Amino acid sequence: MWPGVSLTLGAGGQAITPTTVFDFTNPVEVVATASPFGHPLSQTVTLTFHEDLSKACDIISLKLEKSLTPGLLEDVEADAISQSCILQVPTSAGALSDATGAKLTFSISENAKLYCKEAELVSGVTALDLSSPTVLTVVAQNGTRKSYGLRVAQAQVITWELSKLDYTYGDTPVDVQATVNSHLPITFVGERPEVVTAVGGKLIVGVPGDAELVATQPGHGMWGAAQSVGKRFTVAK
Repeated sequence: MWPGVSLTLGAGGQAITPTTVFDFTNPVEVVATASPFGHPLSQTVTLTFHEDLSKACDIISLKLEKSLTPGLLEDVEADAISQSCILQVPTSAGALSDATGAKLTFSISENAKLYCKEAELVSGVTALDLSSPTVLTVVAQNGTRKSYGLRVAQAQVITWELSKLDYTYGDTPVDVQATVNSHLPITFVGERPEVVTAVGGKLIVGVPGDAELVATQPGHGMWGAAQSVGKRFTVAK
């Protein structure tokens, strides 16, 4: 500051010192006065406080409520919010009757907005297609963006009803009798396919020996991976 300049709060107001506390509830008028070379001068500056817009763009919670989701028997909430969010639907929680019209209940950073494919979402109101993984984007008040992957992982259960485990070399193929509640294709993995294997829904009996065959379904779309089911077969001469 120039020598000889004095600052006051408004014309003729309180002198401003290094310890002056400003109240920016309303605009603050600062008047600078000086008399260089005997000529009185003054200048008035009005200070207005403007808080920066928030850059917070986080998802705090994600939930599917049974009251809004036909087929669900209990609420389902994402256990941990990360860049890859999963809504695990256990068998006890039922299954979504129509995942293409799911309504998420969510909370996000204050003054932020949530979007999916450029469409703004309203918690518990906007229908969202969760039949396959999707991407949610949170836009902060200042325009900062953060994206989150989201998928539903409904529980798959493999039922393998085939009870006969002992066969004789030369036996004809039999129905494998394995199903999964998602109706997705089941893959069979054998430790010794020359002894026993499964192809096209049929159990193929091979050379004599013992071998385990494991039914698997890794998950797809809105279905999580199923727990594998194994059976050990014996083929006699």
